[in-house]
Amino acid sequence: PIESIYVKTWHEGTGGAGDVEEWMTRAGKRRQWSHLEIDEVIVTFDGSSGWSGRDGKPRKLSAEEAAGQKSAALASTFAHLLPGHPSHRGQVLGDDASGKCHAVRVGPEKGKGALYHVDKETGLPARVFLEFPSMTITLEFLEWKEVDGVKLPFKTRLTSPEGYDARETLKEARFNVPMQAWLFERPPPPPDAHKIGHRG
Repeated sequence: PIESIYVKTWHEGTGGAGDVEEWMTRAGKRRQWSHLEIDEVIVTFDGSSGWSGRDGKPRKLSAEEAAGQKSAALASTFAHLLPGHPSHRGQVLGDDASGKCHAVRVGPEKGKGALYHVDKETGLPARVFLEFPSMTITLEFLEWKEVDGVKLPFKTRLTSPEGYDARETLKEARFNVPMQAWLFERPPPPPDAHKIGHRG
């Protein structure tokens, strides 16, 4: 079974361009490090609480933000789509407007979770809607790629009603990589941030 995953994507859009790295676990832990040309942000989540670090000023995530991070972690690994997962709670809502996808709301025990549109022909998610305190992000999976026998989103479009628009292309993915505790702790100040890429 896949217990953890590391992915690196090339991000280009409203927030600038650059690499985005993510470390995620089946239990819902997550670290996202965005190296964009106009901003660099590290968000960590240990499964119950988390931090956001920008410009060397880490701040603790609110309860609502933490719930959003858990949903994002599970959505990124598609972990809570699988029956038997400790955070699995699914509800089939019917079909989407096109009739080509099943609409399924899946989420952790607490929080709104995520709304998936699952393609009836392929069985793969066509898009997912993630609700955060500040906005709702739609991830549309434009193309898939097989990595070590596992299909992962290769090209993804991210949009929001507020005007956010970006595209991401998968550069690297590794499964069951060691996940040390420091990955999900309070982000370090900028002078130490460059070490992350050499320790993950």
